Amino acid sequence: MTPVATTATTLTIGIDLGDFFSHFCVLDAAGWVLEEGRLRTAPAAFEQDRSLRAEKLARVARMDPRLLSPIQHREETVRADLAVLRARNCLVAMRTQLVNHVRGALKSFGARLSRCSKRSFSHKTAEQIPEALRAAMMPLLKLIDLLTVRIARYESSMQQLAEERYPVTELLRKVNGVGPVTSLAFVLIADARPLPSALGNR
Repeated sequence: MTPVATTATTLTIGIDLGDFFSHFCVLDAAGWVLEEGRLRTAPAAFEQDRSLRAEKLARVARMDPRLLSPIQHREETVRADLAVLRARNCLVAMRTQLVNHVRGALKSFGARLSRCSKRSFSHKTAEQIPEALRAAMMPLLKLIDLLTVRIARYESSMQQLAEERYPVTELLRKVNGVGPVTSLAFVLIADARPLPSALGNR
């Protein structure tokens, strides 16, 4: 659970966030409990309950909010763009696992695959699969191909994001070995903002 607390002119609210339900407590200026309970952890539930909803968190916030290590949420647009990055990373991890499995299976049959790029892996591997393993391995090669296509689409989308929404990534790409994906990942995860003076010197 992640503790979140906010303060108002006369009220202090503590919220203990959970995956499904969040508990809240509202204190008045004197420290008395005005309301406490729980509600679903969903935007709609928080919107419906305008009193802003635990008690321990509220009392700590009333004493000194800095003790709760306040966080600043990323903007919704940044979070949506970060979801693209994480989806691509998920597919890359899946593809890596499948490639390693195929390599291991063929190695156990005495077939050692030559080095090749992920894009050409399925094509080159299909030619080296022993007949006894084809039924098990060919579906995996097709899945690897599909993942490679999807990953390429994500990367194309990320490059477009970098160019249109996060031009500061161009500065990072001047570092040797840093491309669109790495630079965009840094900017999104660090939630970095463009530097007007730096961008003006491009």
